[in-house]
Amino acid sequence: MTDPDFIIGGAPKCATTAIFDYLSQHPEIFATDPKEPHFFASSPLGRPVAQGNYSLDEYKALFAGKGRGQVSGEGSTHYLHNARIVAPAIASHAPDCRLVFCLRNPVDRAYSHYLFRQSTAGPWTTGGAGQRMDFLTFAADPEILWMGDYAENLGIFLQHFDQSQILLVFFEDIVSDPSACLSRICSHIGVEANYRFDLSSRSNETVYARFPALTSFIDRGVNVAYPKLPVRGRKIMLRTRRRLLFSRTAPKQKLADEDRITVTRHYRPSVEKLREMTGRDLGQWM
Repeated sequence: MTDPDFIIGGAPKCATTAIFDYLSQHPEIFATDPKEPHFFASSPLGRPVAQGNYSLDEYKALFAGKGRGQVSGEGSTHYLHNARIVAPAIASHAPDCRLVFCLRNPVDRAYSHYLFRQSTAGPWTTGGAGQRMDFLTFAADPEILWMGDYAENLGIFLQHFDQSQILLVFFEDIVSDPSACLSRICSHIGVEANYRFDLSSRSNETVYARFPALTSFIDRGVNVAYPKLPVRGRKIMLRTRRRLLFSRTAPKQKLADEDRITVTRHYRPSVEKLREMTGRDLGQWM
């Protein structure tokens, strides 16, 4: 098997796409297309995870373009929170793989994920009856909760990989000094660390409703039509909805203080455990 030399394994909405896209500029790095094959999650489960559905041969083929002297990698964001099945699978196929996990305040991560889903999935899958699912309901979903339980999932990976193979990159550092973060990642995966990346591009940015009240009104019609359409029609409808009703420049809806307090309460023990594991001050997360 053509093993990946490195994997950026999550978590979702923690700037993994931006990091992966920047790394793909490096001449010593071969980045897979697509970024997120999710092979090590889909294969053990026997079903697609996040639209990943590759056979072993198909997964190997993603790395066929790797050149002499390059390291190759992929960036499946659903690996970290599926640690129980993914960690042993990677360890079996690619035991020398270098792992990179991007971490963000778990409440902010969940809220960003919530807003992203609002813009991409539409009302049919986020609330029904033309009404958006409220954030607390979204955040209470077991998979969403598990995505932010970094300490528990990292502990599982550490049962299968040496600590030296795992690099943690924090969202705050990515935002404040992306060049330094990329340099650390390059050193970790074994390529020239002083490469000058073009940081002018933006990847996978969340968009926000231009006119929330109008969007909610239109979504009632979307919700009625959506189940009656064929798959292609549904995709066209959701893409059109996102293009017309959402924008990167629209104001971001603020997370209600009481909602933040409620979700923070859930994550506090996990954040404290992560602080103990990493020695990093995470007080701003709580």
